[in-house]
Amino acid sequence: MNDVDDVDAVAFVITYLICVELSKEPEYKCEYCDKVYKQEARYITHIGGCIEKDTRPMALPMPPPPPPMLDNTTVMELLRQNGEMLELLRKQQETIQILVARQMER
Repeated sequence: MNDVDDVDAVAFVITYLICVELSKEPEYKCEYCDKVYKQEARYITHIGGCIEKDTRPMALPMPPPPPPMLDNTTVMELLRQNGEMLELLRKQQETIQILVARQMER
């Protein structure tokens, strides 16, 4: 009987925690002045007129690094490997066709 009460208590606690998490209201935080809003409309209105926005320098994203330079040897090696891969795929396709044909004969 005590085991059932323990299971019920654990189930109740889990259910309670899930309800608490689901009932939390979303928060909208201004990225310029760190003010927090519970309503998206008020947050959007604030962003439009935030004083800190005008004084804070805008962070520019870093450009991606340039692609590595490929020399002729690297390109030729990649083409050779590509040819090997195509040959393997052809052999695989032939094997699949043979297996399917054998299965169909049965």
